[in-house]
Amino acid sequence: MKRFVILKHEPGEKLVRTGRQHFDWMFEVDGCLRTFSTAPISFENLKKNISIQAVELNSHRKEYLKIRGDIGRGLGVVSEVASGIYELETISPDLFSVELRAVLDEGEIDTRAVFKRIGDNPDDGSHCGRWLLTLASIDSV
Repeated sequence: MKRFVILKHEPGEKLVRTGRQHFDWMFEVDGCLRTFSTAPISFENLKKNISIQAVELNSHRKEYLKIRGDIGRGLGVVSEVASGIYELETISPDLFSVELRAVLDEGEIDTRAVFKRIGDNPDDGSHCGRWLLTLASIDSV
């Protein structure tokens, strides 16, 4: 099993991709963090079967598994929403499916997260495609 983290990102003035608060979903894959960005969602929604749009970002450094607070260079501030381990179910150019065992302030939760590609890369190069994230609760504690 590998590590993951979900960070709430409050953008700084130098973050050109977005000026809105969002979640960064980061998964340890091949020495870096495969990263997807979504709108913020609540703990209760992590326990439900929901779908939300996501964009895949360029890979991030593994240091983000531990970075909290100001990330520097005017890029903003991150705080932890959830962290834990995951088991890879499927990985392909159009599908990234994992089973998460998350630890949150509100408790622990086991959730299946399925990222399915729904669109190609944008022209601006700021991310690597549009995806649909579907969450399905496996078991809540």
